[in-house]
Amino acid sequence: MIRALILLVIFFPASSILGCKTMTGSGSAPPRTVESVDLERYAGSWHEIARLPFRQQRGCHSTTATYNPMDDGRIEVINRCRDGSFDGRLREARAVAWPVDESNARLKVRFFWPFTAPYWILALDEAYQHALVGVPSRRYLWILSRTPEMPISAFREYVKIASREGYAVEELIVTPHEGVDLERYRLDGLGVPSKDRD
Repeated sequence: MIRALILLVIFFPASSILGCKTMTGSGSAPPRTVESVDLERYAGSWHEIARLPFRQQRGCHSTTATYNPMDDGRIEVINRCRDGSFDGRLREARAVAWPVDESNARLKVRFFWPFTAPYWILALDEAYQHALVGVPSRRYLWILSRTPEMPISAFREYVKIASREGYAVEELIVTPHEGVDLERYRLDGLGVPSKDRD
């Protein structure tokens, strides 16, 4: 039964970090989050543009996350991707999330009791079109956009922020989306890693 539950945690922000430490290394300050988040504006669907390696996401195409406000103040989380190709089997995981402080920039997510995982919003544009999400251990990171294709200027800026906060941006994997040329995200000193690196 426990094994079956663990297999449900298959991908994307918060679903993929069960069991990771929420504290950074000794003497290391945690990454900085945005000052505040309007969760009503943050709600809706997001497309994953890039992420740090995570084996449960291996083979994921067209990865999305949808956040729906609930009547009790929590947030319904629905993570989806296509397995192996754009026409592959749909993989889905559901959870609930809630803010841990008044900023709403730091949340916890639960896919099944009693496990929770951190979800920290590190960067967010004023129009709520692009977001940078990570965990305090710096092991996992996601670059998100409301559309499958993110402006390269915004992508570069979020990579710079992630690097400044201590994330291993040289390990970023760009997520395949139908009709999007992954080569557009190639940066100086940062290639487009193979999807097999997870």
